[in-house]
Amino acid sequence: MTVPICRQPLGEEDDPFCQETEASATIGNEIIMNKLTCCVFLYSIIYAVPASDQPTYYIEKTHSIPDLLQTDKRAELPGGGTQYCGPVAVGNSLMWLDFNGFPSLVENSGSKFHDQIKLVKLLGSKGYMDTSLKNGTGTTKLMRGLRKYVQDRGYGIEQLEYQGWRKHPKEMKTKSSIPQLSWIKHGILGNGAVWLNVGWYKHNPSKDEYTRIGGHWVTLVGFGKDERGKSNRNLLILHDPSSRAGKTFKNEYAIVNKIHSGALVGKKFGLPRKAAGYYKLGGGMHIKKKADVAIIDGAISLKLKDTNGGTGISDSIQDHSKSINAGEAKKELSKTRLMPKGQKKNLKQ
Repeated sequence: MTVPICRQPLGEEDDPFCQETEASATIGNEIIMNKLTCCVFLYSIIYAVPASDQPTYYIEKTHSIPDLLQTDKRAELPGGGTQYCGPVAVGNSLMWLDFNGFPSLVENSGSKFHDQIKLVKLLGSKGYMDTSLKNGTGTTKLMRGLRKYVQDRGYGIEQLEYQGWRKHPKEMKTKSSIPQLSWIKHGILGNGAVWLNVGWYKHNPSKDEYTRIGGHWVTLVGFGKDERGKSNRNLLILHDPSSRAGKTFKNEYAIVNKIHSGALVGKKFGLPRKAAGYYKLGGGMHIKKKADVAIIDGAISLKLKDTNGGTGISDSIQDHSKSINAGEAKKELSKTRLMPKGQKKNLKQ
C-alpha cells in the first residue's frame, strides 16, 4: 500500500531555493562545439525506447510518491535545506520503493515523515552524496552515493544510468549526451525511478545563447496526462522539492519542448555545446526568478533487483521492522487525500 508524504504549510516568508551554484573557475577555456547533427540523430535512434513498449500515459504513482519540501523547518536539514534538492528528490522515490516491493530500503519507525527526513540527511551526508551547502549535489556524487546506499541496504541494482551532458561516472553512462524523452518515460514505469537535473538558463535571443546560471533536481512521478485528465505526450509530471512549487503536496505538470537551434553556454564542464535536441520545460514548471528558461541537462534512471530479499543490510545501517500494516496505511492515505490543500496533515503514527 502506498502512502504519500504531504508538505505542510510554513510561514509566509519566501524560502531560499536549492540551486547548483555555478563554479567560478572554468575547466579549460573552451570546449569545441563540433557535435554534428547526424550524431544527435544517431543518439535519438540508439537510445530511444520503441513506442510499442511504452504507454501513452502513466499516472499510477502521481499521488503516492512523496513530495517533500526541502526547506521544511521541521526537517532541520543542513543549511536549512536550501541545497538539498538532490537528496530530497531521490528520497521521494526511495520512500515509494520501500512501500512497493523493497521493504528494507528505508529504516522504518512508523512515522513516514520522520523516516524520510532521516533518509534525506543520510543521503546528503559525507558517506553518501556529500551534498555541499554551497553548490548542492553534483551528478557524480549523487549517483555514486545512491548506489552505495542501495547496496548498503542489501539490494542489487539492475540499472543505474545517466543521459545528459553533466559530468558523471563512466560506468553509468549511456553515451547519450542529450536526454531522450522516450528513455526518461520508460524509466518511471513499474518499479523504476527517474530524477531530472534541470538547468536554469538566461536566454539571449540576439545570439541565440542559453547561459546556465544554476541547477535543480526534481522527481519524475508520471507522464502523458494533465491535471484535467487530458492526454499530452509532451507532458511530464514532477515533484519539485522547492517551495517555489508550493509548500503543500502538489503535482507539477511540465510541458517539454525540443530546442532546435542555439547554444548552451556557461562555466560548467561540458559547456559550451549545441542546444539542438535538448528539452525546455514550460507549462506548470516553476522557473527560478532570475532564469528565463528551464532545460533538462540530464536524467538518471534506477531499477532495483531483489537479490537477497533485502536482508543483507550493511552493518553500518541498523534496520527496524515495519510498524505499519496495510490497513493502517490505507486509512491514513484516505485521510490525507480528503484534507483541503493547505490544511496541516499530522502524519505521526
